[in-house]
Amino acid sequence: MRRSVREAIVGFSIVGAIAAFAGTMLWMRGIRLGAETWTVTVRFDDAGGLDARSPVTYRGILVGSGPIDQRHPAGGGGHARDQ
Repeated sequence: MRRSVREAIVGFSIVGAIAAFAGTMLWMRGIRLGAETWTVTVRFDDAGGLDARSPVTYRGILVGSGPIDQRHPAGGGGHARDQ
């Protein structure tokens, strides 16, 4: 085997190992590239009737539901998950 071929194999192996390590670290931290769900946390002074599992719309289009995890006594609060 020629020296340049061996060097290329070693180089690609190192790059592949680094990419696999980085991918594993991202996966273990729960980071997903291109995820189709978003978690949005908002706080309102007055939520205006937003209750648990009530539909959340944006410009008239259903974008998710509003499962409210916690309410803050001073200022309200909520947690919505996009679909």
